[in-house]
Amino acid sequence: MLAGERVERVPVWPATATIAGLRERLSASLLAAIDRSPVPVLMPGDARWLARARVFTQGPQSPGYTLAASHEGQQLSVQASRVATLLPHVGRHRGKHRIRGVDGFLGENEGVQTASWIEHGVAYSAELECQAPSGPECQRERLEALVAGLEYVGGAGAVGGAL
Repeated sequence: MLAGERVERVPVWPATATIAGLRERLSASLLAAIDRSPVPVLMPGDARWLARARVFTQGPQSPGYTLAASHEGQQLSVQASRVATLLPHVGRHRGKHRIRGVDGFLGENEGVQTASWIEHGVAYSAELECQAPSGPECQRERLEALVAGLEYVGGAGAVGGAL
């Protein structure tokens, strides 16, 4: 089995002026989790998703964060990691889809819509899973719209963060 070299990426922290006003609508516990994230946190700006959103991170020593949110039979998860595995024999592959202004990948796995891209020097992925996978609310276009609407809300490297 071939293994790659694990490296830590250095996140590029967006200007604090770009932190969404969305922070004002978040609970203290959600803000505390966001501010422990070692990478920039992206969240949906739609209040319907925020009502049942949670962010999981283990602080600046962890590789990233996970967001879990749900709304009307749909579950959205966003994962981010600053850790990359370099596989010299594989090389770099460009994504075939534009996601948040960069090349990325879109797919479907057993009815779950998926997206992955690199932004702020961090690898992000998102998944949309629905109670009715074949319904209109669970198509690729829905995930693309959700990902396009993600807003930067901070992290440990932002002003006020834990770093």
